[in-house]
Amino acid sequence: MTPEAIAPLVAQSKIFSLLDRDGQRRLAQIAKEIRFAPGTVVMHEGEEGQAFFLLLTGMLRVEAADFTESNRHVATLMPGAVFGEIAALTGEPRTATITAAAESVALEFEIVGVFNLLKDYPQALAELKRLGVQRSEDLLAKMNEE
Repeated sequence: MTPEAIAPLVAQSKIFSLLDRDGQRRLAQIAKEIRFAPGTVVMHEGEEGQAFFLLLTGMLRVEAADFTESNRHVATLMPGAVFGEIAALTGEPRTATITAAAESVALEFEIVGVFNLLKDYPQALAELKRLGVQRSEDLLAKMNEE
């Protein structure tokens, strides 16, 4: 997929709609398209995260270990979802395991390139960080439910 084809997809994301056209084009240039067959583990809880993703098509299942170390389904991601940003932003290990529930396509963004770009767009960086904090809080709340 070319950067020209990716830019409108990036613009549809709430976070990246905060970028102007040039920023969206620059972000599209650093994106890498990745395809996942059903059952493919996209990321493992506990691993290091150097990138985050924007789901274009398909569906992903999110599971996290609860306090008994058993995996629990905590979310289902649909197209338009940004995921993997918590570990990428904080340098902390991945907080969940994500598996393709259907044939899926995502854009991968390596965090170093994103940080270089977002220096010019502080409002988008703040929104990405806010999303990461909110996701962490939501995950903890879900894990405390019975």
